[in-house]
Amino acid sequence: MVETLFSTYDLSKAISDQRKLVEEEVDKLPENQFMRLTDQELIDFFRSKYEIIPLEIFEEQRSMEIDDTHVDVSQDFNRHIRNRSRIFNIKGIHVNIIIPFSGETDLWFYKPKTFSSILPYAEIDKSNNKIILSFQYPYDEVDIEKKIQEGISDRLRPIKSYLSWINNDVNQFNNELEKLILCFVFNRRSLYNKKRNLIKSLNIPLKQKDNIPDINIIPIKKRIIKPLPSVPNSPPEAAISNEDYELILNLIRHEGRTFETTPKTYRKHDEEELRNIILAHLNGHFKGDATGETFRGKGKTDIRIEDDNRAAFVAECKIWGGKAILIDAINQLLGYLTWRDSKCSIILFNFKNSQFMKIQSGISEIFKKHEKYLSIIPSEAGEWRFRFKSLNDDDRIVIIHVFLFNLFNKE
Repeated sequence: MVETLFSTYDLSKAISDQRKLVEEEVDKLPENQFMRLTDQELIDFFRSKYEIIPLEIFEEQRSMEIDDTHVDVSQDFNRHIRNRSRIFNIKGIHVNIIIPFSGETDLWFYKPKTFSSILPYAEIDKSNNKIILSFQYPYDEVDIEKKIQEGISDRLRPIKSYLSWINNDVNQFNNELEKLILCFVFNRRSLYNKKRNLIKSLNIPLKQKDNIPDINIIPIKKRIIKPLPSVPNSPPEAAISNEDYELILNLIRHEGRTFETTPKTYRKHDEEELRNIILAHLNGHFKGDATGETFRGKGKTDIRIEDDNRAAFVAECKIWGGKAILIDAINQLLGYLTWRDSKCSIILFNFKNSQFMKIQSGISEIFKKHEKYLSIIPSEAGEWRFRFKSLNDDDRIVIIHVFLFNLFNKE
């Protein structure tokens, strides 16, 4: 559905409400936990929760859909039509220009401080992070290609202006956010110190509350909420959190399914180029921490996300070429992993094999025959997840999630 953009809500009010929410959450955090945490841990948590991700469109990754349609030309006064009060349809072409974007989807509907009287319009596919520009012309129209190119430029020009204005407001809030959090934290610590002095002066034992949360996750620098750490009872094992792992897999899943919807667009890329497209999407969420061709273990891994040399996500990308290719990918991946890595992925692309269902049916058996295989974990249709022993330590468990994306196109 085509919608008018950047006009429904007031961004200034939303940012003001965001500031109030930060203050309220700082005050609501359980006191025992609040006082255990450092200022930096509190800043990291609240900044990752309330930081607003700017909008960014990726024109270089745009794709196109074309369909036949009927176009009403009753108001085209260059045509001889007797009754213009009635619809007069002729055969035409419908074109959708699909452009991926990253950032807070709701920002498309907020009015920035700076705005113009010309409001952009487009369809926003919220579930897939796509902006869709639609055009339709009669087949007998002159220079359809030129008109579509001009139409794309004309539609994108005000969108880009508004994106600049929106992101200026967003970035100003994000740049002030750390100081804002620190101010609220300082105010609460001051109040606590006053209360502590009062308790000390009364010299009466204070009953402690039970069931204080004890969250103990290694954070990854990303644009989602970081869990709050607390003082652990024992040293945590270095491992990426389940939430981080599922987020990364969901981003890869989303990008791979985009490849599948327009296989002709993406099958012209080789393994490295497809990997780089996925890396670009990951970096939209992980602030540049996703890298490729990085030395780890016994070789170079295709995709790596790591935080301060601690727990990492690693993945291997392969073009499907049969059982031997997959076995090689498994062995390569296991060889890449260090003792800090326990959750990883293999990403397969099928270009040439028309028997895609046959490929799918054989994936599990290939993994089950590997000497380090332990068990299979139920997963989404068309995906697989396995428990493996580490290559160097049988007591350490590794999770491998497998994607198989079909880019085969008969043409």
